[in-house]
Amino acid sequence: MYLQTLQRNWEKFGREDPLWAIATVPEKFNNKWEPDEFFATGRRKVALLEKWMDANGLPRSRRLALDFGCGVGRLTQSLASLFERCVGVDIAQSMIDQARRFNRHGAKCTYVLNDFPDLRRFKSGTFDLIYTEHVLQHIHPRVSLGYVREFVRVLAPGGLLAFQAPCKLHRFEFPNTGLKAEVRVSAPFVSMEEGGRAAISVRVKNTGDHVWGKTVEPPLPMRVVVHWCTPDGQVLHPFHCSQTIPGELLPGQEADIDIPLRSPATCGRFLAVIEVVDFNEKPLPDGGCTPVVVEAAIEPSSETRENRAKAGSEADRPVMEMHALPMDVVVRTIEQAGGKVVEARSNSPRNCHTQGWYYVTR
Repeated sequence: MYLQTLQRNWEKFGREDPLWAIATVPEKFNNKWEPDEFFATGRRKVALLEKWMDANGLPRSRRLALDFGCGVGRLTQSLASLFERCVGVDIAQSMIDQARRFNRHGAKCTYVLNDFPDLRRFKSGTFDLIYTEHVLQHIHPRVSLGYVREFVRVLAPGGLLAFQAPCKLHRFEFPNTGLKAEVRVSAPFVSMEEGGRAAISVRVKNTGDHVWGKTVEPPLPMRVVVHWCTPDGQVLHPFHCSQTIPGELLPGQEADIDIPLRSPATCGRFLAVIEVVDFNEKPLPDGGCTPVVVEAAIEPSSETRENRAKAGSEADRPVMEMHALPMDVVVRTIEQAGGKVVEARSNSPRNCHTQGWYYVTR
């Protein structure tokens, strides 16, 4: 059941905003990544991995590599320049389809759906390299640690397992006073078809005493969120859309944000309630933001009944989970599975999760 839910979430991310779901830069939300720019980030990451490989003499063979949680192939495409063949696996068919479309290496690079809690598709000792980054953090530890054990199983002798997983999650702290915001919208009414989409232009003003943003000190990142409600105010879909306000916003400054609004599951009249909340999705203290209401008319879809039912499911928004794996737990899991930890290190970037990096062989 858990994997089915996880798969549904990532299927939607893959259909709606696949590049941002992989590299969640606020400024790139709502399909603003340019593919060339996006894949360049993968080349930089693989270049760092190659440097480690050259310095440590692992893996001993560069025949076959596995990119676990490959998404649209950001890392797989770069690994294909270093290995004879590469395989990318992902839980979402929508991501696999995009990866095949972006593939520039032909049969040298293949993509496979893997919706199992293990890697049963592959024999033990298959891969010379197994690489995954910013994937395990989105999977509950009771499942992700099982994948770690499987990584060791399918790793070839003399191979290299290299992966990242947060050791500790960072949580932003917000003041109890001085956080205030004003929200305005471009239009008080929107119309869309059942299962359809519409864009709402939102202007946010920082009317409080603090600078907003992840890069300021102290960091105070803020979000614009949308809740779907009935005309009498009953909340149907809380936090139906959540978008981080990009950059820094000083007191008195404004920012314009386009919100990709997706309809509730049924036709009728609804209210889209828009407000600013802190990064932890808590309301601003002391009524610091008065929500703005946009009336919405959801009309019957012109699509077939089957397509309407499929589109109606879009009312359930995808969730991007975030989990930490303590380093001692990861190392113990690797060793119990028969792996040898060559290097395990952590770093704590400012205002970010504490990251663990693991380099393992057999």
